[in-house]
Amino acid sequence: MPKLYKYRGNIDLDSLDGLRLFDRDLQMIQNNEVYFSKLANIKGAIEQLANGEDTSMNDVDSWNVFGFLKLKKAYDKNTINHAHADARKTALNSGVYALSDNYSYDLMWENYGAEHKGYCIEYEIYKVKDFGLRSAKGIVPIASSRMEQVRYAEKVENFSIFRPIQKNINNFLFHANKVKSDEREWRITTSEDGLFNYDRKCLKSITFGEKASNKLIVHVMKALLPMGIKFYQIYRSEPKLLERRKI
Repeated sequence: MPKLYKYRGNIDLDSLDGLRLFDRDLQMIQNNEVYFSKLANIKGAIEQLANGEDTSMNDVDSWNVFGFLKLKKAYDKNTINHAHADARKTALNSGVYALSDNYSYDLMWENYGAEHKGYCIEYEIYKVKDFGLRSAKGIVPIASSRMEQVRYAEKVENFSIFRPIQKNINNFLFHANKVKSDEREWRITTSEDGLFNYDRKCLKSITFGEKASNKLIVHVMKALLPMGIKFYQIYRSEPKLLERRKI
């Protein structure tokens, strides 16, 4: 999935606090910066992990029934709970940059694009290494960075003693409750949260919501035109069909 989108809703240009947030987001685009939030700070992440299905003891019991393993002592419940907690903690402390795979979702514009008055940023990313991530601390976290589409379920089988630890962690990182499946989320993750620079060639366009003000459009375009990117605005070709036209 090469084209991914980040919706932005900080578009209040008439108050000091609103203008500060708007300018912060705009400067990040100008500086080729993105902010990776801690998974623990993403709404719903804690609940999703808490409601996950821990099958690790069932795995151990099943294998022992068939006599393949004798794991009762080596893998008692305390040991497994400790491993489970470590995987969960690692995941929750990871940095996450959440994106969507389309610019034309009504729900995304409504919830994250200031009710169609905001804008969304388009990136072209074929593989996570294409993003060229570099943290503000000068660390290049390529080995720990991943990009995957989120998988949705009511309950997530999020830990098994027979899975490699990184796979357990990834199950935490790339699962979400199915009530959010309409967001069609992709996540880029790293081992730490915070501000990162990315390769400028990945930035492709800005798309304004159908209700974006002329003031917003002029302000954003004036700031970003020197970057050589394209600009679009959403319109409705049918009541429930969003498309975009070039500005």
